[in-house]
Amino acid sequence: MDSVLVELQKLMQQTFSLSTDQVCPETSLKSLNIDSLSIIEFIYELELKFDVSLEQRQDQLETIGDIAKAISSAISEKGAST
Repeated sequence: MDSVLVELQKLMQQTFSLSTDQVCPETSLKSLNIDSLSIIEFIYELELKFDVSLEQRQDQLETIGDIAKAISSAISEKGAST
């Protein structure tokens, strides 16, 4: 998950013009004041980048760490099914 988290943090910094200390694993998405449509679009971009589906996990994505865990889990599940 560490490499996924690092990549996710970089993408969030670039996409939403956030500082390094704003994108900690425990940072809630609500605290970043990013509108819900932008979050949905960002999740879609992550799905494309990592070639995973996060659709069934979206209501569990409350923090940056949650997103990283969901991506890592989806990658693992995808690898196990091939």
